[in-house]
Amino acid sequence: MSDPLRSFAATPARLRRARESGDYPLSHILLSGGSLIAAGITASAVASWTVTQFSLWLKRALAVDPSFTIREFANGIVPGILLIGSTAAGISLVIVLSQTHGQLLWGPRRHQRTDGARRAFTALFIGATGLSLLVSHSADVIRSSGDISRRLVLIGELGEQLLWHCAVVVALMAIVDLWSGHANWLEQHRMTASEHRQELRDQEGSPEVKRRRKQIAAQLAGAHGLTSPGHRLAISDDDEFCIVLGYDPSRHGAPIVLDHGRGPRASGLRRQAAALGIESVSNSSLTRRLSSVPLGQTVPEDTYAEIAALLVSEDGQG
Repeated sequence: MSDPLRSFAATPARLRRARESGDYPLSHILLSGGSLIAAGITASAVASWTVTQFSLWLKRALAVDPSFTIREFANGIVPGILLIGSTAAGISLVIVLSQTHGQLLWGPRRHQRTDGARRAFTALFIGATGLSLLVSHSADVIRSSGDISRRLVLIGELGEQLLWHCAVVVALMAIVDLWSGHANWLEQHRMTASEHRQELRDQEGSPEVKRRRKQIAAQLAGAHGLTSPGHRLAISDDDEFCIVLGYDPSRHGAPIVLDHGRGPRASGLRRQAAALGIESVSNSSLTRRLSSVPLGQTVPEDTYAEIAALLVSEDGQG
């Protein structure tokens, strides 16, 4: 299996550990998308309310003293100030919320540089979108309206539309951020080939533990394996695999595997068993069932009867 396939195959274990540690992306994704949408809607509502209230106040002020100078000032400057101010208010609120709740909106703090660039891009994108909508849809309407009151009403309506458009843009960005955040999270938690090998080593145990395990197996099997006391029996599989069993009622409650081997090693075991006077039998099915038993371990319980019959037969022949 190639390294990428090993890495991909090991991903579920990494994800499982992340879930157990509480670092699961679902809550982050929901909070990220929900917070962005809430920020856009809140910015739209606050800025629209501000524009409308200021427009009504200015309308009343001009009605009290509708002098030529004030009217000219309003016609030339106030609409631009209101539009720029409402857009800036919405963008500023989104940025403030992003900075305050950066953990919810943009992810872990270790990516602050990237997050800062993303926040700046978000602000510029929202501002550019709002200004483009304003220029393309409202410039001609405001210019063609000669009455200052009518202009102020249009300013309030267009400001509200502008900020709701920004809310839609933010919501779309939240959806994209949801997908990209989940993809980045999976990439960060996907195990590399070295991590996969380390996990396999951890599961199998350290070399010291494995050496100690072999020492214990050798002690259980006896100092010289085949020369241990008790009943001994060599079972082979058509010259391909050989297993030597030993059974000492005073030491073990069931037969144990003294030694086993395949190919040339099996031939050597059969010759050694013959030299020591150990009975050899051929039993392919039993050999296959015992081939996975480690050295020094007892045989599976479902093989007791068959092995007992072979041992009794060996004793009878002896």
